[in-house]
Amino acid sequence: MWKHLNIRTIPTLRLTLVFAVALSLASLPGPLSNHFALPSVLPLAHANPAPNEVWYPAGPAMDTEIIRIYQDQISEFTGLQNRAIDLSDWRLDAGTSSAICGSSAFYCTSQVQERSFADIEFNLANNYWGISMNFGNDPNGLQLRQGIAHLVDKNSFSINERSGPYTPIDNPLPAGQSFGGRAVTYPNPCLWDQNNTETGTNCTTSTTGVGGIAYHLAAATGNNCGTESLQTACTYRWQPGFGSLDFCAAADHFITAFRHGLGITPTRDANCVLLAPGQTSPGAGWPITVTSNVPQFFVRIDDSPRYDLGTSMTQEICALFTGSFASGCTFLRYLAGTTYNQFLIVSPYLCPGPTSTSVPLCWWIYTGASGNIFPFDASLYSTYNSRFVYGAAGAIPPCSSAAGSTMSPANYMFLCNSAYDAASLSIEFATSLSNAFSAATQAMDIFGKHAFTIPVYTPGDTFGYGSNWSGVINGDGIGIPNSFTWLNARTNTPSTGTNGCPASTPLCIRQGFKEPTYSLNPYAASLAWDSYVLSGIYDTLGRENPANPNGIMNWMFLDYQQLSNTQLNYIPPGCVSQTVCNPGGTVSNLRFTLRNDIFWQDQRRVTTWDVQFSYTTLLANGAYLGSSLSSMVCITLNCTEGMTILSPTRFDLHLSQNGPFIRFSSATVPIIPGRYWSANCSGIIWDSDVASGSVPTSCMTTNNTSSQYDPIASGVLIGSGPWKCENLSTNTVGNGCTNTGSQNPPPGGTYTLTRFGIGHAPGSSVTDSYFRSSGALALDIWTGNTGDPTGDSINFSRVAACFGQPVGTTGCTHWQRGIGNPGTGTVIGGIQASIVLRFVFVNWVSPFDSTRSPPQGMVAFPPATLYEGSATFNNCVVDPVNGYDC
Repeated sequence: MWKHLNIRTIPTLRLTLVFAVALSLASLPGPLSNHFALPSVLPLAHANPAPNEVWYPAGPAMDTEIIRIYQDQISEFTGLQNRAIDLSDWRLDAGTSSAICGSSAFYCTSQVQERSFADIEFNLANNYWGISMNFGNDPNGLQLRQGIAHLVDKNSFSINERSGPYTPIDNPLPAGQSFGGRAVTYPNPCLWDQNNTETGTNCTTSTTGVGGIAYHLAAATGNNCGTESLQTACTYRWQPGFGSLDFCAAADHFITAFRHGLGITPTRDANCVLLAPGQTSPGAGWPITVTSNVPQFFVRIDDSPRYDLGTSMTQEICALFTGSFASGCTFLRYLAGTTYNQFLIVSPYLCPGPTSTSVPLCWWIYTGASGNIFPFDASLYSTYNSRFVYGAAGAIPPCSSAAGSTMSPANYMFLCNSAYDAASLSIEFATSLSNAFSAATQAMDIFGKHAFTIPVYTPGDTFGYGSNWSGVINGDGIGIPNSFTWLNARTNTPSTGTNGCPASTPLCIRQGFKEPTYSLNPYAASLAWDSYVLSGIYDTLGRENPANPNGIMNWMFLDYQQLSNTQLNYIPPGCVSQTVCNPGGTVSNLRFTLRNDIFWQDQRRVTTWDVQFSYTTLLANGAYLGSSLSSMVCITLNCTEGMTILSPTRFDLHLSQNGPFIRFSSATVPIIPGRYWSANCSGIIWDSDVASGSVPTSCMTTNNTSSQYDPIASGVLIGSGPWKCENLSTNTVGNGCTNTGSQNPPPGGTYTLTRFGIGHAPGSSVTDSYFRSSGALALDIWTGNTGDPTGDSINFSRVAACFGQPVGTTGCTHWQRGIGNPGTGTVIGGIQASIVLRFVFVNWVSPFDSTRSPPQGMVAFPPATLYEGSATFNNCVVDPVNGYDC
C-alpha cells in the first residue's frame, strides 16, 4: 500500500508511501448503496474509449522510458494534450477529461475504483490549543478530533466536489475491500460519537464500506456561512453553516475538551460560535494556553479534492473560534502548497526531529491520502500499528519498542494506542483468515471511535493516453501507472522531434509525472513516484496480477514451501531445539528457490545473499519498503538470523509469527545488490565472499539509509529489473539517467531509463538481459518446458537424446527449427540444449498454469506475437519456421 501512497512493494504489490503523496485513482460505479448514488462528471460515452488490454508477463516492448517531471497535474495534462508525453500518471479532472476524451488523438480508460482513500490526518504527538493528543490516547484530544469530524458532510462532498465522483467512507480502508473472494465487514459508525446518538437504517455493519454516516447529524445545506453578522452561501456545498446541527456538535466537542483538558468553561453563542470564559464576543479572552498552541493545517493544492476539503475545514474551524468562515485565522494557521515547494517546510522527514526522546512537532493537520491498499492489513496494520512509527520514539510510551529507525515511517501520525495495536496485530498474525476478517472489523471500530484520522472518500478515476499506443494496462484499483504498463506498452509510431525519443533509442515511452520524486534510495523511498522509478530498476520475489490483486505470481523464484521447525535439518534461530523456542524465535519457515538465470544489470548473478542483504537491512533500518517483513525473526540489531542461506539459489525465511498474509508480505520486498550497498563488504569483497559460497553476516549492514544519499550520483542504482539507469555516453550502469546527473530532477527535468538487454539480439544473452524479457519468454515457450518437474525432466531427456541427430529425426524436429534454432532445419547442438536446460522447472506464471488455468486478464498462451524493441516474435501459426511454439 502507499501512504500517499503506501509501499509494500515497489512494483504494484502492497505499497504504503509517506506524507506527500497523491493518488493515481480510478473510478467507481453508479449507485453504491440504497441511500447514495454517484453522478459521473466524465462523458457517458468516450469518443475514443481505450481498448480492454490483456497483459503479458514479459517485456519491455520498447527500448527507452523517458519520464518528464511536471509541477502539478494541470501542467502534466497540458503536456499530454500537446503530445509532450504519451502516458499520464494522474486521474483526469472534469475539465481536462472533456478535452482529452473527446479527441481521437487520445484514449480514455474505463473508470476503475481505486484501492485508495483520502483523509484528514493529525500529528498525534502534538499539542492543539493547549491539549496534547498524547499519541491518540488523551480523551480531550479525542473530543477535538470528533468535533472536527462533524465539519464536513462527506455525502455532499462526494456528490458536489468538482473533480468527483467519489465514494464517502468512514474507515481507513477503501470502500468495497475484499480478499480471497470474501468482503470485509465494516463496523457500525453510528456508535462512535461520544456526545451524540445517531440512529437510522444505515446504522449497521456493512460490506460495501460506503460511509458518510459517522459524526454526521444532518445534511449540509451550503448556507449560513460568511460572518455572523452577514451570513452568505458557503464556499462549498458540503459545509455545515452557523447554527446547523453538525456545526453546533463540533462546538460542543471543543467545549468538552477545553473544560476537561484545560479546566476552562467556554460557552457558545446562538450560532454555536465558541466564546471564551466570561466573553460575549468570539475571538477574545482566550487564555494563553490556547493562543500559544495554535495548530497549523497544511492543505495540498496539487490535488483539487484534497485542496477543497482542506480549505473548507480550515474555514469551519476558524468560524468556530472567530465567527467568520475564513481560510486561516489567529486560531488556525493555514498553509497550502505542494510537495515540491511549501510542503517540504512541514515534511515529517525534514522538520526538526525525530530524536531519541522526541518526535517531529512541526506539523499538526494534513490532507492526506493512501493508495494501492491490498490486502486490508496493508492499511490497518502496516500503516497504523505503532511499530511503524520512527523507531527512536520506541522509548516513548506507548509507542512500540519494535519500531525501526527510518526517517520515512509509515505511521508518521504517531498513532500509538494499545487497544488498536492489539487489534491490528490480530489481523496480521491471525490463526485463520476468518479471524483476520473479524479482527479487521474490530480494529476499524476502535479507529473510528477514536477518530485517529478522518477518512473522507475513496476516489474513482479515468486516465488518458495517446491513442497510438497499445498494451497500456488499466490495472485493477491502480489505473495505468503500473509496472505492467511499462513492460507491455508499445507503438509503431513513437514520437520524434524536440520532445520526442532520442535518436540513439528511438523506440521510447514518454511517461509524465505530476511531481518530482522524493528519494530513489530504497531505504528512504516514500512517494508513489519513487516507487514508479524503482519498480523498473528492482524486482521483487513475487508480482501481483494487475487484473486481480488476489493473484500473486512467483516472479523471481521457482517455488516455495512452508516448513515446520521439525522439517528442517538444523535448529532454527531463536530456538533451543526444533520443538522449543524462545519468544521471538522461529515458529515457521518459508523455503524459496530462486531462478538461476537472474543477473544484475552489471552482469553479475543475483544470489540468495542479495536477498538476505535486502531483507535484513530493510527490516533492521525500518525502511518503508521493508514494512511487510514484521513477521521475520529479528533478534539482533541487523536481523540476519531471519534468514538461513542453503545455497546461492535456495534460502529459508524464518518467521516469528504466522499469519494469513504471509505469502503476500514475504514476496513483496525489493531485492537490492549487496555488492553496492554493504557497509563492510562492498565491491570485490562481496564478489570474493559470493565466490567462496559464504557471505558473513557482518556484511549485512548498510550506512546509506538517508534520503539525501543519492544512488544515481553515487553510481549504484543497479538492479535486476527490466529498466536500467545507464549513462549512454559512457555505457556505465548505475548513473547518468537524469538530465541533472542526480536523483529527483525538478519540474522540467527527466529520467531516462533504458531497456535491460538493449544492444544485442533478444534472447541472445543470459547475463546482459532481463530474465523476463520477451525474447526469454519466446525461448521458454519454444523449449516445451512447463515447470512440472517430471514433465520437464522427460522433456530435457528427449532433447539430450536428439543431440546431434540428423534433421528430420522422429521426435526431434521441434528443436531442430523455430526461434531457438532458426531456419528450416538444423541439428540440435550445445546452444539448443543450454536453452532447454535454462528453463527446466520454470513455470513462467507459477502457481498458475499458462494454458489450463491462466492468471486473470493475461494474454492467451502462446501469444500470437511478442515484441522486444524493434524485434517481433511470432508463434508458429504466424511463422511455422521460426516461431516459438512449433
